[in-house]
Amino acid sequence: MKKGRINFWVVCISFFAGALISYLFMQFEFLEVDPTVNVTESILSIITLIIGLYIAVALKKRQDKNQNLYNHLQSKLNLCWESFLSFSNQIEILDQIPITEINKQMKIADQKISPLKKIFLSFELDAKYVNDIEANIDNLEHQLINKSKISNNVVDYSIIKGSIISSIDKINESFANAFKNLNDII
Repeated sequence: MKKGRINFWVVCISFFAGALISYLFMQFEFLEVDPTVNVTESILSIITLIIGLYIAVALKKRQDKNQNLYNHLQSKLNLCWESFLSFSNQIEILDQIPITEINKQMKIADQKISPLKKIFLSFELDAKYVNDIEANIDNLEHQLINKSKISNNVVDYSIIKGSIISSIDKINESFANAFKNLNDII
């Protein structure tokens, strides 16, 4: 109840202050209003208003579409990167990893990158950075499986750990470039 009374008094005081200010300004001659209506200027004003509203609505729809696309792509790309980071941290810490873990992580990466790539292509966006991520992950898989020492289904990559870490850095750089590219959408 109290809040409603405060709003009522604020409205009343504002109304009377506005009326007083309007009365004072109307006493000056330079604020005289011309009562005649120019039809052509009125029609042009209405047409300009309609065109302006159309442009504003079209730009707002386009911005909303781009914002929704950006949010969707950013969340998918972020999930993919987080998944890769957990795997890359495991690789950087250890010197050996089971082949089943490599296959599992590469399958997860492929399952997350393929739909992302399709979305980029379907919206005619530059999929170069997603292709770079995919190629660099394939290169990492090739290095882990083909250039490492394998025994008892465990990959020992301690000999080539420097090149493995270099490949991980390239993948992280590709993810960063993909995020920069996403910012250009908006």
